[in-house]
Amino acid sequence: MPYFFMKWVNLQMLHAIVIEDRIRFAARQAVSESVDKGGAAHLNLPFRKPLGPSQESLNQVKSEFEQQISEFTPSQPVRTRSVSPSKEISDLVNSSGRPLVIAGPANRHHSNSTAALQLADLLHAPLIAEPGSRIPHYRQRVRRFEQFLRNKTVRHRLRPDLILRFGDQPFTKSMLMALKDWSDVTTLHFDARNSWQDHEMSVDVKIDLAPGDTLITDAFEPKTDDYLDLWSAADADSSNKLQNKLERESSLTDGHVFHHISNSLNASWNLMVSNSLPPRDVALFGHPAENIIVNRGAAGIDGIISTAIGAARATKAPTCCVVGDLAFLHDSNALLSVRHAGTPFIIIVINNGGGNIFRMLPVYHQTDTYQPYFETPQDVDIEHIAKAHGFRYKQVQEKVGLREISFDESRIEKPLIIECITNADAGMAMRKQLWNES
Repeated sequence: MPYFFMKWVNLQMLHAIVIEDRIRFAARQAVSESVDKGGAAHLNLPFRKPLGPSQESLNQVKSEFEQQISEFTPSQPVRTRSVSPSKEISDLVNSSGRPLVIAGPANRHHSNSTAALQLADLLHAPLIAEPGSRIPHYRQRVRRFEQFLRNKTVRHRLRPDLILRFGDQPFTKSMLMALKDWSDVTTLHFDARNSWQDHEMSVDVKIDLAPGDTLITDAFEPKTDDYLDLWSAADADSSNKLQNKLERESSLTDGHVFHHISNSLNASWNLMVSNSLPPRDVALFGHPAENIIVNRGAAGIDGIISTAIGAARATKAPTCCVVGDLAFLHDSNALLSVRHAGTPFIIIVINNGGGNIFRMLPVYHQTDTYQPYFETPQDVDIEHIAKAHGFRYKQVQEKVGLREISFDESRIEKPLIIECITNADAGMAMRKQLWNES
């Protein structure tokens, strides 16, 4: 089942005789569009009295919709093609001495994780997998790329001679900077959903490869070059610097929260990460995981909690939603629907006093303009919001308090909101130090 929806389906004033059929049709259409195209579908049902359906008919359609969701398969038949790259592509791969595999975000219906891992293993290539890429833990996976790839000298030293891309357009700042620097490097994009995903306009060849397809690699020559060692060394060095920064900083920062969650959350949980800074912070401070869910990457704060509820209901897995204070307030009406999640549900609100991502922009130094119009700090009592919706509530203000955050399912009897009040100045200083010192 899809977590979220993308296409608008408008149903105008409907005649009572056909209304139930139209609802059924709209339900099938919404799910199909969401899965086949990857994204969201919004249902708008503007009924006019007395044409509204009876409660009995609505219950019947709801039951049928639930059944369709549980049994749904995409309207397009699942492909099981064998995809053999052309000789031109095989020659490009075989002549490469520094191949790099990059996996951007991908929903579960359009993930090519198997092929990405297959090529990384065969070519002995470093694998960069962004949060939301659905790539599992892998020995050649680069963890600290968001830290060291912001450094121009490091980007030059690690420059590949061939890029093999999977999934959607990368969204982390480090990857966008790297792809811009490496825009003249031959790039192959293994595309799972026939969508233009090329922010730097650097893709040379698009290869249609659906998740059900098998990539034939017989013509590719296995590699054992030491290019991967360069990435591993940079990764290890950056990991040490990160650990040192986290230990030396006395106040609680966003980085401490993301580091703790990544080390504490097991694979049985979904981790829904809000937009803006959170997905970048997962890459900078956290650890790669297959169960991370993102919406659009680095933009927008709409519907974060709602998406997390959909993920919990669709996967029937316990779910943790990490969201900034503004995004939490923006979607706080979704708290009314958490009762439908059906699984243990935790919301971790990182309260750093507003939109901290704008601190990276020149407008940050315009003191009279920046705070009221960009960072927009708020003073809402989140504990009152939690209690008003029947949630348990905890507040964490110090590093030691993170130890009290438990993801033991047996101890989560009702939805829980954990508000982590972090030091915004210390957090941004730590980010900049990690970016510049790598």
